Amino acid sequence: IASNNKLYFSADDGTNGQELWKTDGTISGTSMVSNIKPGGSDSNPDGMVSFNGKVYFSATHTTTGNELWMSDGTSAGTSLVKDIYPGYSNDSNPYSLIVINGSLLFGANDGVSGYELWSSDGTNNGTILHHEFGLGMHGGYIREITELNGKTCLLVENVESGYELYCEQIITTFDFN
Repeated sequence: IASNNKLYFSADDGTNGQELWKTDGTISGTSMVSNIKPGGSDSNPDGMVSFNGKVYFSATHTTTGNELWMSDGTSAGTSLVKDIYPGYSNDSNPYSLIVINGSLLFGANDGVSGYELWSSDGTNNGTILHHEFGLGMHGGYIREITELNGKTCLLVENVESGYELYCEQIITTFDFN
């Protein structure tokens, strides 16, 4: 993803595992931003999006598992935003990160509500469960998040009703079986 005149990407240099890198398009301007999961293991930065001058992404750390991270392009400025599903073996697996109307939206699992819609202003306290579509751990699953004419649109798989298309309200229910 491009942010602040740099391109951010995930790469493995053969020593540090799959980590967050950046480039300005030159050899000398290409470097690893941060070794999020030290010791040669992969942090697997994924789903990068530029938001408020920083890069947000999911990554795996040895103590938190796969959670929401951010970087300003420096090692010191790369940090966990929130441990949504605390504990290493409990990954929230943030996915489908997208910025719509000044908010960072994504799907994630908090271990209580299942995979639901989350929003973030880029801070720990400002990262919250935005909307729960299902009931409990296996109630709903966000399949897609996109923007259409300023509206947040989602395709949600719901245990009770199958697939539903939301654009700030239920548009229709589908049976894809």
